Amino acid sequence: MENISAEKPSREELETALQKAGFKYVITDDSVTITGLNVQPETLEIPYGVTSIGDCAFSRCESLTSITIPNSVRSIGVDAFCCCSLTSLTLPDGLTHIGNTAFSGCCALRSITIPQSVHDIGADVFDWCWDVTIFGLEGSYIHLYAEANRLKFQAISQNGPNRTSPRTFRPGTIAGEQLMRSVDGVTYLFRWCPSGTFRMGAPKEESSAPWRWQRSSFEYDEHVHDVTLTSGFWMLETPVTQEMWESLMHSNPCYFKDPDCPVDKVSWFECKLFCRKLADMLNMNVSLPTEAQWEYACRAGTTGPYAVDQNEIESYLKSKTLISTHRVRYMSPNAWGLSDMHGNVWEWCLDVYEPHYYLHSPICDPKGPEGEHSSARVCRGCWEYNYGDCRSAFRSSNSPNTQGNRLGFRVVLNDIE
Repeated sequence: MENISAEKPSREELETALQKAGFKYVITDDSVTITGLNVQPETLEIPYGVTSIGDCAFSRCESLTSITIPNSVRSIGVDAFCCCSLTSLTLPDGLTHIGNTAFSGCCALRSITIPQSVHDIGADVFDWCWDVTIFGLEGSYIHLYAEANRLKFQAISQNGPNRTSPRTFRPGTIAGEQLMRSVDGVTYLFRWCPSGTFRMGAPKEESSAPWRWQRSSFEYDEHVHDVTLTSGFWMLETPVTQEMWESLMHSNPCYFKDPDCPVDKVSWFECKLFCRKLADMLNMNVSLPTEAQWEYACRAGTTGPYAVDQNEIESYLKSKTLISTHRVRYMSPNAWGLSDMHGNVWEWCLDVYEPHYYLHSPICDPKGPEGEHSSARVCRGCWEYNYGDCRSAFRSSNSPNTQGNRLGFRVVLNDIE
């Protein structure tokens, strides 16, 4: 099914077309919103000039099996097509927003093509769509959305570039230099991590020291090795906060709710979605850090178990209630100005986890081993009870779909994707 494009009609022409087709609508100076139907058709063609499909506009139109949507439509509202009988649908280029449960209950829907212009998708959009396949561009926001929500995805060919302008990147000059950016009134502070070489991992005597708590099935996975990062990067000063998440994703999944606390209960796939949206807002390459980037930034030139005072970490863990996260910047930052690298939430990294990867990883810019879609991903930082797990070298992992109340993340700005 093709969407349609045409010259914008006059207001009178558009109203005539809408009335003739049986649409209910609201027109303002800068928008035309369909709010419902006066008829129960099997097929529909929305006139060009309509800018949005309102909440519940076609909800429970059980006779509706086919609809053509023009390129003038930018938004689809909550429950817009709930419980319709659509079997396939192509959404128009230029569409940016799809509301919560927009297609929920469309049990007959088998395929939907979503353009790369979409960068805001609500919750449970395809709830109760038993066998739908999403078609879109490889690596696009909708591709990541499909992965995060365990929906079937089929890549389509791309005509033209993904974006209209290249990503920008300004390197820092000294370690710890601060960069400030604002998105929708929310401030993001980054710290510069210059290129360099460091010793990654920890000797066995450090990783197996008699910490307050010891794993029953300990496996040494912190083999010491040299790593060189050939490019510097900007790392977010703190974990992504709930305020940052809410402003960009329009939801708060957290178990521990406080705008100044890290976002928690987010899967690796959902974090990738956040990175994609923030990249579009900043026009910069945004990603999760690689495991090597994370440890390099955490250490900030140090070589011991911690990059901050161990007594402060122990004091924090003793005073901690052990049942919640805490507000960011609770403890002193490291030498490069990065906070919460020891304690608070576990932080997702980009890499697939493999216990003995360090034994054969490349010296320059390691990005982790190859893995499957469902392979465990590395987590760093620690929410846990004991200061042994808060060490700079300590490694953990989780399934990428896990949404535990201890799981958060922070992002980096890179000069390459």
